[in-house]
Amino acid sequence: MATLARMFTDLVLSQRCHPSSTLAVSGRDLTISDVVAVSRHLAHVELTPASIDAIEACSKIVPEKIAQGEVIYGVNTGFGGSADARSNDVERVQQSLISHLTCGIVADGKQELALTSNGIQSKVMGIRAKATGIQAKAMAIQAKAMAIQAKATAPTMAN
Repeated sequence: MATLARMFTDLVLSQRCHPSSTLAVSGRDLTISDVVAVSRHLAHVELTPASIDAIEACSKIVPEKIAQGEVIYGVNTGFGGSADARSNDVERVQQSLISHLTCGIVADGKQELALTSNGIQSKVMGIRAKATGIQAKAMAIQAKAMAIQAKATAPTMAN
């Protein structure tokens, strides 16, 4: 019975989203089925023009705050237990973060990337639209790689 329900769910979702479809992320209306469309059905992700404009406007806030000498967690401070550390070398702090995040083993993160993209669109993060475009491309590449891996490891079904 569970297999039949799963097959029905897959059929419904496959009709909703084909690999060639595009999910426009606005920051306001991401649904669970949208996350499934990206993670399981390889939907392409793009930002709406309005969200790109909003992101660009918000991205100007962080440099302004840094120029005013404000302390911003993770921008001119350390992270986690090192949050008390302050630095005027913002570029070095960001490079350290990237170095830290690019090492280690993590689980598949397509769903998290879609949710993060949606959060970025909600205008609460000071990130440039170009960075979210890079994130969307990374998500698409990862989704394709996962689909290839799934096909290679999927058991064949007997009639």
